[in-house]
Amino acid sequence: MGPEVVGVAVTNVGRAPVRIDRYSVRLKHGGFAFIPVGDVLGANLPHRLEPGETETWYAEVQAARALVHSVRSIERNVSDRVRMTVELGTGDVKRTRRTLAVGSVE
Repeated sequence: MGPEVVGVAVTNVGRAPVRIDRYSVRLKHGGFAFIPVGDVLGANLPHRLEPGETETWYAEVQAARALVHSVRSIERNVSDRVRMTVELGTGDVKRTRRTLAVGSVE
């Protein structure tokens, strides 16, 4: 069995192609995030997404847990809930509506 992952599916609902530059796992509250760079799980980035196409990217949940643990070491009352974000070539950032509780490494 492989690693536990969290993913974000991105669908281009527009009429023109869009470029996906990066994705991240971000704490629900606050500006802290984990951005996969060398260990991208999904299509290579940047990625051109044609109208009507969907692509999915993943991050290991262990990295999200480590993010929660690290932030908790410097801040109080940090939630373990995360959401995924995607940065487009236009500079716009789209985020998931739903959040996920990932826990923390002990």
